[in-house]
Amino acid sequence: KLTRTGGKKKKRKVVLVIGYIGTEYQGLQINPGVNSIEKVVWEACIKAEAVSEDNQIKPSKIGWARTSRTDKGVHAIVNLIECKLLYNEELEEEIRKYLPEDVILHGIKRVTKHFRAKDMCQYRHYRFLLPTFALNEKARLPPFEEENIEEISNLLNLRHHDLPKEKVEECVPNYYRLTEQRKKDLNENILKQFEGTHFFHNYTKKGTIPK
Repeated sequence: KLTRTGGKKKKRKVVLVIGYIGTEYQGLQINPGVNSIEKVVWEACIKAEAVSEDNQIKPSKIGWARTSRTDKGVHAIVNLIECKLLYNEELEEEIRKYLPEDVILHGIKRVTKHFRAKDMCQYRHYRFLLPTFALNEKARLPPFEEENIEEISNLLNLRHHDLPKEKVEECVPNYYRLTEQRKKDLNENILKQFEGTHFFHNYTKKGTIPK
């Protein structure tokens, strides 16, 4: 297959090294009827003529898989998608042309036919952010009423929290900040327990844990 610039494309197994801001997406993985990171990447690959017409029915036709799934609103500096694309040296720039600003293609790397993005990942690095207003036990919002919904919405910044109206009264305003003493207590007595190496057996499949 020839590209628009005349370079010949050959089907090759590759990994797409991507990063993204997940605020506007319903997670990474493609699902019917929702906007996802993989959906926009898949569409960009098709527009860049990296997927043959016969294989555009569904991503599984080209061995589409990822290193790790992320949920709604979650960001990633780096994640990998493995697949078999019609590849040449210009493909990287071609795909970038069709990606939105909140999804970036760091690069495309050729891999062997036995490469498995999920199984060959050696570790995953996560960073969790805890907003301090979530720890406010006293400064509750006034009971939800239709006449003050605009004021409450501004306080909660609904665009980021995506809260249904019936949950508004259970939330706290986002202008709350921890005192230095409470921040110290939180770090020393609670968050300290999460430091170090732990056995996260509840996050693995049964039968995969060595006895």
